[in-house]
Amino acid sequence: MTDSHSHDMDIDRQRLGATYAKALLGATGSENAEGVADELDAIVDEVLDRISGVEPLLASPRIDVHEKSQMVDRIFGGRVSDDVLKFLKVLNRHGRLDCLRQVAAAVRQGVNQSRGRIAVSVTTAEPVDSGVTDRIAEVLRSRLGSEVDLKASVNPALIGGLVVKIGDKVFDGSVANKLARLRTEAVARTAQEMRSATSRFAAEG
Repeated sequence: MTDSHSHDMDIDRQRLGATYAKALLGATGSENAEGVADELDAIVDEVLDRISGVEPLLASPRIDVHEKSQMVDRIFGGRVSDDVLKFLKVLNRHGRLDCLRQVAAAVRQGVNQSRGRIAVSVTTAEPVDSGVTDRIAEVLRSRLGSEVDLKASVNPALIGGLVVKIGDKVFDGSVANKLARLRTEAVARTAQEMRSATSRFAAEG
């Protein structure tokens, strides 16, 4: 498969994901939207990302609709709400379980927009505790003048520092050549880089 073909497929999945997300949010209503977004995020984080082989099976066109419906019941039955389970089966009937990640992302984006929140992802070299992420969120709320939806992840390849993504802007704060000092000043450095990143974001916005 060529890179251009793969890119086209990704764009197609994003477009379909947005379409299905809009339909799902319309069907569930605003009062249930946050819970639906949380469930879909959990499916991606706890199933697709952590259980090897599930995502390719759900996306495979070689498995017929009936067999895949039974698979959906086995994997998700009793673990997600009836509305989300029904939606997964709708995706299956249309042969679009391969868009599940894109649907989850589009649903979260829709909920954030309706709540006036800004999506922020923070990637650090090492895990940080909830106290640090709470402080990061507080700094962002102050700097951006908006509620934030913060998602933290870990990438050891950063060696030291962090990468902040605010909307579609990415700020690379990794500092591999200062590893020793960063390890002793991790929390203070993280807060400083977050302030710097959000200041640049505000200036560029």
